[in-house]
Amino acid sequence: MALRAGAAPRRGEYHWLTVGLRGTARRLARRVFPAAACALFVAAGPAGAYEVSTTGGFAYPVGAAVSPDGSSVLVSNLDPSPADGQFYLGAPLGTAGCSASPFSLDMAGYRPGGLVFAPDGSRAYVAGDPSSVVVVDPATCQVDGAPVTLPVGSGPGALAINRQGTRIYTANALDSSVSVVDPRTRTVINTALLATPIGQQPSDVEVSADGSKVYVTAYVGGTVWSLDTTDNATFSSVALTYPFDNPSSVAFSPDGSRAYVANTSNAAPVAREVTVIDTASGQVVDGFTSAGEPKDIAVSPGGNLLYVTNFLANSLSIMDASTGEVRATVALPGSSGSRGGAVALNPAGTRAWVTSPVDDSVHVVRLGPGAPTGLAASPGTGSAAIAFTPGTSNGAPVTDYQYSLDGGAWTSAGSASAPVTVSGLSAGTAYSVRLRAINGQAPGDPSVPVAFKTSTSPGPSPGPSPGPSVSIGTAKVSVGRRSVSIRTAVTPSAAGTVTQVARQRSGRRLVTRCRTFRTGKAARQMTLICRIGASGRRYLRKRSMRLISTFTLKAANGSAASATKSTTIKRRR
Repeated sequence: MALRAGAAPRRGEYHWLTVGLRGTARRLARRVFPAAACALFVAAGPAGAYEVSTTGGFAYPVGAAVSPDGSSVLVSNLDPSPADGQFYLGAPLGTAGCSASPFSLDMAGYRPGGLVFAPDGSRAYVAGDPSSVVVVDPATCQVDGAPVTLPVGSGPGALAINRQGTRIYTANALDSSVSVVDPRTRTVINTALLATPIGQQPSDVEVSADGSKVYVTAYVGGTVWSLDTTDNATFSSVALTYPFDNPSSVAFSPDGSRAYVANTSNAAPVAREVTVIDTASGQVVDGFTSAGEPKDIAVSPGGNLLYVTNFLANSLSIMDASTGEVRATVALPGSSGSRGGAVALNPAGTRAWVTSPVDDSVHVVRLGPGAPTGLAASPGTGSAAIAFTPGTSNGAPVTDYQYSLDGGAWTSAGSASAPVTVSGLSAGTAYSVRLRAINGQAPGDPSVPVAFKTSTSPGPSPGPSPGPSVSIGTAKVSVGRRSVSIRTAVTPSAAGTVTQVARQRSGRRLVTRCRTFRTGKAARQMTLICRIGASGRRYLRKRSMRLISTFTLKAANGSAASATKSTTIKRRR
């Protein structure tokens, strides 16, 4: 059923939300959720560095999944009220075959939990307790055919799908098993028990990128199990390091060499960590101390960062995947007793979606820097200089900028400031370029593209650019009681440092002390003074003195210029 304008969302609903910039998300949220029911707001994170948007109107959200193209997010709502009995699924606005209003599907009779998208985004799969996997067609906003029936009493709570879209794995909490489903034929290939007796209560299941490894966390059993994908029946266990024996979720590194487990212990004192498993040996190789009780975990697309929800602290921690260093912890909005739930990343790794079951909310956290704005291209024959205004750094210094040509892959510009140079271009060719910043926590939002066309020929050489110069005025001599001063008017052509050195014509000895003048402006007249001391005055009692003054300008850009001035001081009796 569709939500009516001005009506509050019904209990136990799924809602689709569009992933976009803050303004886009706010406008969409006002259409999806009327103001009377909830509001989208921005709450400051540490020092105001993080964008944390909260959407209301959910009913105990327990799971989230982002579509492969990053355009929409599916959130499962497990309303604990048995009297409600209604569960719904929503779809994005403007989807073919859907209402212009947010669309909802009645899932009465099922208790939705885990959910995944097919790799091509054509289907979504929902774990429907007590013993089903419900298939949804996003194009029509309808349940697609009959649900896949799992063994009676299995109680699926988490789902995973391989990248080929040929196998779905369900973690069945009620009978401590894993079911393997072929989504093409919609049949159960096998259901394998984790251990005997039953009581392991598997809480999560994950598939490595190449599909060769399937890990299952058994929260009560205190074990991580590895399913043999050659027979989909044989398990081997990964021994966890005591006292970390309550694993709740697992995520693989992009290359599948590491598995990261959100792990806690009920032993006194309570211990919390992210356990690191080497998948080749099946052994625990490291443990990272968590900022709170880790609940769910996601790995950045590049594999260098971990995003961990802290259940008790109601926060999201960003951790270095190699060292376990906590880069930042984002406090999520909420009332007293709020809890962090599931986390899902968009494909670009620029947004994290965190569920808060207790608050009936979903938080949207911007991870990377803001998008550069005001792009302006200055093209040459084989390159272009792109000027821009940086976006917000979002809590960490920008370490690099990347560019994408014509929607292609991102390439490092090797610069952390404007402008950046895009090289290796063809002459006389039109291009479109986008920029994004990198701050060590995540890639930033991409800019609006700017179009330009490279030149066809280098054109006439403009010739060497004029260098700096120094203009010297007339020297004036004044005689004091203890010294003789030579004042000279000097005008540099560039900002920098002007130094005056005076010596006798014969060069026999230095008889002067001269001043250095620093200027931050060009074409500014200044007066430089050299003073002849006592030895010079004794010299002048016998004969006249001819001085050669050398003025040197060292410009701020590193170039230099010099000029000389001859001054004669008559004999002083």
